[in-house]
Amino acid sequence: MSRWRGKSPPKKNDVTFYASDISGADFEDSGAAMEKLNAYISQNSDVLSIYTGSADGDMLMAPENELPDDYDPTVRDWYTLAAASPDEAVVTEPYIDAVTGNLTVTIAKMLEDGSGVAGIDYDLTALMSFADSNTIGEEGYMIITDTTGNYLYNPEQEPGTPLQENVQPAWPMLKKASSITKLTVKTKSWISRQMKPPAGKSAPPCTNMKSPMQLPVF
Repeated sequence: MSRWRGKSPPKKNDVTFYASDISGADFEDSGAAMEKLNAYISQNSDVLSIYTGSADGDMLMAPENELPDDYDPTVRDWYTLAAASPDEAVVTEPYIDAVTGNLTVTIAKMLEDGSGVAGIDYDLTALMSFADSNTIGEEGYMIITDTTGNYLYNPEQEPGTPLQENVQPAWPMLKKASSITKLTVKTKSWISRQMKPPAGKSAPPCTNMKSPMQLPVF
């Protein structure tokens, strides 16, 4: 887990590379750019799609998908977030992908020439599987939350459910922890540990919860 410490996570590096490699000219002659995007998709099974959207509303995407005629990339969250911070890669809040139904984030960066934004849709299924397959002690389990204090993963709760009262006291600490911020490059999602109480007893507030784990996947 420490091999990325002090380094930019790989998916952030990837989108930064394509943001420097693709320019406005590629929207006019897209052959070479599409070859690179298709090659990237073929080598990264955890990526749903990679694309660039121009300031004029054009899209280059791999794999190629049919978009609505009125689709405008410049009004999408991934585009506006990247445009607001052109010198760094940004990551959207996690969302459910309309096609796969999987938890997804988009990592995006303004193209170096300012003509548009490059984006990568990253599937968080592997992260969810990691949380699901690991226990803490005999009966503990991992949870993943978003910035608003709702569960993204909890084996006993539906996604979107507010954190249980016994976890809420730890929320300010979770928001300050380095944790999964390292994984999602500032998406501000956190993975934490929650212990199940003995049968018939209430769980104490998690005020002594340890700092969440660092999982630098992006």
